[in-house]
Amino acid sequence: MGKHLLGAIAMAALLAAAAPLAGSQTAQQQQAIDAFKDIVPVGMRSIVSEHMLPNLVVGDRVIMVAIPEPKRGNVVIFQHPNNHNLVMVDRIIGLPGDTVEVKGGRLILNGETVPRTMVREVIYLPDGSTRPARAQEYQEQLPGETAPHLIHEFSDTEGLDETPAFEVPAGHLFMMGDNRDNSEDSRAPSGHRKLATEFPEGWPYRGSGLPADTRDDAIGFVPIRNLMGRAVAVIFSLNTCRVSEEMRAEGAECLRPRIGQPL
Repeated sequence: MGKHLLGAIAMAALLAAAAPLAGSQTAQQQQAIDAFKDIVPVGMRSIVSEHMLPNLVVGDRVIMVAIPEPKRGNVVIFQHPNNHNLVMVDRIIGLPGDTVEVKGGRLILNGETVPRTMVREVIYLPDGSTRPARAQEYQEQLPGETAPHLIHEFSDTEGLDETPAFEVPAGHLFMMGDNRDNSEDSRAPSGHRKLATEFPEGWPYRGSGLPADTRDDAIGFVPIRNLMGRAVAVIFSLNTCRVSEEMRAEGAECLRPRIGQPL
């Protein structure tokens, strides 16, 4: 599909998502239109897992643009470093030269704890499940980000809520999913086998064992050359979440697609 045709389709979808329901255009809708009117798409991708909740839900279709310079906070599409048949989506947390670690569930970047602000506790229905999950929703803003993004935490004592300090090498990036306790990302020990073998106590909540089979290893540090583009917005979604009246009475909800909102 040509870029001009793709751009026209994407723009039409975004305008439709931002269109007023009753003939009057709100400031938020105008902001969405202005934010995407000059985009030049290079592709679209489907979201197939929940590791980027609450910003991306299963069934979302995201629009992708070129990424001349990766920045902290960018949501990016990239080839898995250990399996080029897999295409991944994560948020850039660390740039070359950065030090990244997690202590007690808190992200520490270059020795400074990244602030987070509680938004709400949410009970939601995970994809393919009949049992609700409960998470704390926070706002987090990385150094250099122009606006905060949302993250989810089940607790601060899950498997990757305590890690060693990682030094991001030249030409590489450190990635994390926004659904922090349901994301096998650059924090995972299988992506850092040498470090995990020498320092198994670095992941006290995960345990020291590594699978002998390396075919499912986590991403580790991601080479910049593996980037395919930056995801800028959801243009439409095939999400099929349905919450029963019984679950709704207990406070459960579907996490809705954030169509037309910047990622």
